[in-house]
Amino acid sequence: MGIAIYGSTNVKVNRTSIADCWGDGIVVGARKNGGVTVVSRDVLIKRVISTNNRRQALTIGGVNGLEVDSCVLTYTNGTAPQDGIDIEPDSDTAQYVYIKNCEIAHNVGNGVEMNAKTTTTAKVRNIFVTNNYMHHNAYSNYILHVQNSTINYNRFSANRVRNQIYAKDTTNCVFVPNTIN
Repeated sequence: MGIAIYGSTNVKVNRTSIADCWGDGIVVGARKNGGVTVVSRDVLIKRVISTNNRRQALTIGGVNGLEVDSCVLTYTNGTAPQDGIDIEPDSDTAQYVYIKNCEIAHNVGNGVEMNAKTTTTAKVRNIFVTNNYMHHNAYSNYILHVQNSTINYNRFSANRVRNQIYAKDTTNCVFVPNTIN
């Protein structure tokens, strides 16, 4: 990983470039402390460039309060899932995540993927994806098992599989308006 933030509070990553990592450019998630899970809280990732990483530009696991603002998340390639942003906690909850004003592009996988796997106790809820430009990915957004989330005022262009949002098994989610061209 370029930067790994686990079980941390009040962290800021600003004006940083990360490239060519074997795994994720950045990962924000939980850690175990004895038998207790400690999620990351109140993390800000702003004006960060994460490019040409092998697994993900940004992976989000167990977190309560994350803002991703004005970042460039591009050219992820090498090993699955190869997304710009992957919100996929192992068994924790990812919530109150705000992704805004970012360019998410040229990733072999999806622009933004959210997946609370039903084989775990993971939850993905209260995710807000607003005013981003997502282009040249597989799907612009690939959403599975997500609650109370919004994807709106984004621009999708030239995504290979589908420009629109693919969503399955979602509850109380709003996916309009967005611009597709």
